[in-house]
Amino acid sequence: MNDILSNGEKWGGVRRPEESFKVFREFVENNQLIDIGFEKVPWTYSNPRDKEGEVKERLNRVLCSTEWRSEDDKAKCIHIQNEASDHCMLWLDTEPRGKGWKKRFYFDKNWLNFGEVGDIVANAWGKQQMDLDYTNCSI
Repeated sequence: MNDILSNGEKWGGVRRPEESFKVFREFVENNQLIDIGFEKVPWTYSNPRDKEGEVKERLNRVLCSTEWRSEDDKAKCIHIQNEASDHCMLWLDTEPRGKGWKKRFYFDKNWLNFGEVGDIVANAWGKQQMDLDYTNCSI
């Protein structure tokens, strides 16, 4: 759709007049569509500007019929940030698993004896990737 339903889905930049949302809102209402919501960051687009000129918007969303939603009531949309685009990826998970036991990862310090493994690990833990922050980790 590449549009927002209200100024509440926009952070930064110039506020839009309420009238500008009319066509998209009517489309959603006339087709009896439901927004299934989302997890993670609230925006799906962020312009690549500094703080002062930064604009973030929820331009992308998953809409469905009431019939589909009643059949797939556990489906969820996850916004996944990535460095390759100014838009988040949308992941529609139609079979979300409940919170179960996570398999624990064990780091073997002997791996650091192999070439550049230490540098690779230090680099990876110093970056934020896909909404996971490893910056507080250390070797």
